[in-house]
Amino acid sequence: AWYQGDDLDSLRELKMIVLTGTWVSSHGRFEAKKISLLPNYGYIAAAYLTGFLSLVIYLMKMEWQVARLYQAIKEEKLYLPEELG
Repeated sequence: AWYQGDDLDSLRELKMIVLTGTWVSSHGRFEAKKISLLPNYGYIAAAYLTGFLSLVIYLMKMEWQVARLYQAIKEEKLYLPEELG
């Protein structure tokens, strides 16, 4: 693919881009006129979903532990000091 246009420094670090242009069959090549970014939406969505699910699981685990602690405290016998004799 041949690109005729501005040399964008920000595109040098990218691994995937979309070239928009036309196929020139006489030369046997694709002549690109425009460069577009190709964001990886699947990766972005998976990252947010993983973070969100981890947070939900962590908060549910903490809630269960607090409920167990509350139940244990409620069932515990009241401390009565021994009478000094």
